[in-house]
Amino acid sequence: MFFTSQQRETIEALSELIIPTTDTPGAIMAGVPEFIELIVAEWYDTEDRERFMLGLTEVDERTQALAGVVFSQSESDTQTEILSALETEGRAKIMSEEDAPTPFFQQFRGLVLSGYYSSEIGLRQELLYQPIPGRFDGCVDVSEVTRPVSDGN
Repeated sequence: MFFTSQQRETIEALSELIIPTTDTPGAIMAGVPEFIELIVAEWYDTEDRERFMLGLTEVDERTQALAGVVFSQSESDTQTEILSALETEGRAKIMSEEDAPTPFFQQFRGLVLSGYYSSEIGLRQELLYQPIPGRFDGCVDVSEVTRPVSDGN
């Protein structure tokens, strides 16, 4: 495991806030925290990994300053407030700094969406993915499925 148990709990809480369990399973059931851990540990380069870890630490530090507990142990109202602030600040940073790296929340949300919608739960239960859309009729008379083509005569 790449993340500490506390970091994993923060990732789970953040993920479930972004894609909560409703009439379809949420981010945790879809394995999003494990997906994020795999991407950060195995795919991110050192700079991206460090930036991600700093953002994750900042989430817990901000929550600690606001509520006296880490993010995963805070009330849902506090979690929503922190998440909203991170989103707003991230948007402002993107708008004001042309070449700035992707802010933590926007990066994290992208990972959650990628992990969820590439999981079996996201594809089959949320998007209703069908590997072959519609019916395929391989042997049909051309006149049934096409219109006449002018040959120039």
